[in-house]
Amino acid sequence: MKQSHVIALLATLALVVWMGFGMLSPSAGSEPAVGEDKLSADAAVKSQMLVETQTLQAEDIERTILSLGQVEPDRTVTIRSELEGRITSVPVNAGAYVEAGTVIAQMDKSEWLAALNKGQAVFNERKAAWERLRALSDKGYQSRNLIDEAYSAYQVAEAELDILKRNLRNTEIVAPFNGVIDHRAVEIGDFVTVNGAIATLVDNDPLIVTAQISQSDIDEVEVGSTAKVDFPNGRQAEGTLRFIATQAASATRTFRVEIEVPNPELSLRSGTSAEARIPTGHVTAHFISPALLTLDDAGRIGIKTVDEHNVVEFHSVKIELTETAGIWVSGLPVRAEVIAVGQGFVREGETVRTGARPADERPAQPPLPAIAAQ
Repeated sequence: MKQSHVIALLATLALVVWMGFGMLSPSAGSEPAVGEDKLSADAAVKSQMLVETQTLQAEDIERTILSLGQVEPDRTVTIRSELEGRITSVPVNAGAYVEAGTVIAQMDKSEWLAALNKGQAVFNERKAAWERLRALSDKGYQSRNLIDEAYSAYQVAEAELDILKRNLRNTEIVAPFNGVIDHRAVEIGDFVTVNGAIATLVDNDPLIVTAQISQSDIDEVEVGSTAKVDFPNGRQAEGTLRFIATQAASATRTFRVEIEVPNPELSLRSGTSAEARIPTGHVTAHFISPALLTLDDAGRIGIKTVDEHNVVEFHSVKIELTETAGIWVSGLPVRAEVIAVGQGFVREGETVRTGARPADERPAQPPLPAIAAQ
């Protein structure tokens, strides 16, 4: 065998022995491999989004239905004349409070008084004629037909006299109920015709607040329940739900309700807007900032939280009550770890890091989605 072949064979044998020794002996490189796994795990953790969370505890609140409404008087009427004639007196001015039966306008009654005197004379004459004929009939001196005719004439005269008396009374135009003269349509000297407008009378005690309730909430309200009403001037009052419509408005699919609000001092005015709050029971809810609301892929309004493993969860919520400082929502666990900062950058099912985020790492909040008014 040539010397070169022997050298090559020895070199190959030495390489095999060296490789075998390396595979059987403890590997010095195994420890760096563990270090590389640790570094890889640390890198994976650092790659997770850092969010800030806030622990929220549910509270028991009174659930209410909020609705904007209109304040209306209990009654309003345009008082009209039943006769024609000239106005001779207007004892009350616009804005005056009057009780039922108060004279608010006086018509000239001279003609009606003369007609009444004439009618009274005719009545007296016919009554006397009938009584004479009846007396003679008892003695057999008059026929039954003449007596019947006299009686009929007497009855007609009596009916006409009653009409004349009523017309004379109607020259005094009076208030049909207690209220305030909202508008006076006549002055002294005006000539009014039958059905002519005299004044508008408004009864503001009680006031009636009309509101619209959605078809999804209407089954939660009932007649007789108490409601709270906020007026534009900052005043508040309580009232009683007295009416619920049986049919929804075709255009809005809402039901009209009426809330009766006592107003004995007439300090509240009708014709304004108002905000009605109708309690419907109690609910467990969390108080949050509206900025925490977000939408899922299905378009549902909700809030993102993290569980005990720092996995992001999405909870669909319902807005139960709105206040100036925030809103009350239901649908979260009793104790919830809510993502307060960074919710717009994480998705449901994603593992995140929690804790205080340095200012230079804090992401800008994405714009909030539009949320329909409740």
